[in-house]
Amino acid sequence: MSTDTLEAGYWRAYRECYRWGSILRGASRKSGLVGRARHVAYAGGWKKLEPLWDLIIRGRRLCRMLPVLETVLSEFGRSRPANPGLDRSGIAAMCSAPGAGLQGSERGSHRFGAG
Repeated sequence: MSTDTLEAGYWRAYRECYRWGSILRGASRKSGLVGRARHVAYAGGWKKLEPLWDLIIRGRRLCRMLPVLETVLSEFGRSRPANPGLDRSGIAAMCSAPGAGLQGSERGSHRFGAG
């Protein structure tokens, strides 16, 4: 299989997986309204607003979005983190440092061939 064929297959699967119909179908399999809302907020918010996230990351504003991401991932405050003893001091230090944000190669796009 050529790299072009492999990449074309990846993008076809990506488009199929992140269509609104697929996101909503995945959400319908979650238990409870909050779990469904979390799935739509995360999958839809991340993938359908990808250009906005790219601007946030490139503008070094990701740390400002951390509370939003944590709220969504905690099912809007209704579930506990998988590791409640997780030391967040590294995240806090990264976000409070002057010029905080992603730097260098971390800012590159996740798309093939970019970086």
